Amino acid sequence: NMKRLPSLFVRMPPSPRTPSVTRMPRTLGGQTMLPAPELAVPTALAGLAVGSFLNVIIHRTPIDETPLTPRRSYCPHCRAPVRGHDNIPVLSYVLLRGRCRECNGRISAVYPAVELGLAAVSLLAVDQHGLTLAAFKAVVFACLLIALTVVDLRTLRLPNSLTGSGVLVGL
Repeated sequence: NMKRLPSLFVRMPPSPRTPSVTRMPRTLGGQTMLPAPELAVPTALAGLAVGSFLNVIIHRTPIDETPLTPRRSYCPHCRAPVRGHDNIPVLSYVLLRGRCRECNGRISAVYPAVELGLAAVSLLAVDQHGLTLAAFKAVVFACLLIALTVVDLRTLRLPNSLTGSGVLVGL
């Protein structure tokens, strides 16, 4: 009775010697498993990109701005537009040490946390469901939950635009 293997992982034969790779391989039922990069990497990158846009929604919804106006991302302190090369999910936060390039104002660690969280959720959804509509629905639902959670923690309110869209998506 064979167990179904997660779709993000491929079977690897047991190695007779210690592998030269420093990462620890995953095992399942005695079988060594390594992530399938042709699916895991694009899924994680897509999750980071969507997480970056989710940050825009999280920041702008409570202040009654739409996600698409103004068109450019901006510093929450000085409102200076974020340059394109400073808008790379997680990497820009690390390189700028969590500060605005213009005013040196502190950027919340919530921004990379949302991006990394959505990348992880995307990986889990695709791992569980494969590249299917079910995985897409799981990621959309996670986006809604993450946005509602962060907005609620910051403002102690749940915006109608997010809860209403959640009801519509749920139907």
